[in-house]
Amino acid sequence: MDAVDRNVEVIGEAANNLTEEFRSANPQIEWRKIIDTRHRIIHGYALVDLSIIWGITQGDLDTLQIEVEKLLENLK
Repeated sequence: MDAVDRNVEVIGEAANNLTEEFRSANPQIEWRKIIDTRHRIIHGYALVDLSIIWGITQGDLDTLQIEVEKLLENLK
């Protein structure tokens, strides 16, 4: 679970480092939710519900991957 937590943090940090302009231009991705999840893990670890993190890995990451792949394809 530590590795999963860490990877969710990294995804959130990457999203947080994108420009607001880029995030606004790509609203199909829930940037705020991703960033807020990262903040919650970083700043309130004892309060993190591991079942929520697990749920993210089981459902939300597949959707995120598909959307990011579409973005990358459009950049070519």
